[in-house]
Amino acid sequence: MSIETQSSVLSPQHFWARLPHPIIGLAPMDGVTDAPFRFMVAAQGRPDVIFTEFTSVMDICRGPAHMLSSLIYSEAERPVVAQLYGKDPAVFYQAAHIVCELGFDGLDINMGCPSRNVASSGSGAGLIRTPDLAHEIMRAARQGIAVKTHARQAKELAAALKAFARYV
Repeated sequence: MSIETQSSVLSPQHFWARLPHPIIGLAPMDGVTDAPFRFMVAAQGRPDVIFTEFTSVMDICRGPAHMLSSLIYSEAERPVVAQLYGKDPAVFYQAAHIVCELGFDGLDINMGCPSRNVASSGSGAGLIRTPDLAHEIMRAARQGIAVKTHARQAKELAAALKAFARYV
């Protein structure tokens, strides 16, 4: 389930409406679609939309000490969507702030990962068993995107990731 971030939602046409049809996208693949791979694909194949590898909302909210290389991207990848997984609506709310602060065009909530570790924890495909929780997560992420003030932690993480990206 993808949600446009604040900059996309405020524009008259969110990025999905501006994409050619049929839409060709680079799907998120854990362990494959890292920043260098996405950059090469953007430079050589130019899909219409690119998704990051899935990233835990808990990891995002830990702050800049936990560098998240999966969330580094280049302007050549736009539109670029951050894919997140987890099971705590409050943490999705915070993570949505960070995704906005980092400038992503959208936020994708992973509800399909069948990995035993992910699904058994209630995240990814595990959310299928808890539709009310899945709806809570969607609402929390949308509210997090809609709020205009971003947490100090989001700004610190954005600055740290941008600094880290210069060395990648």
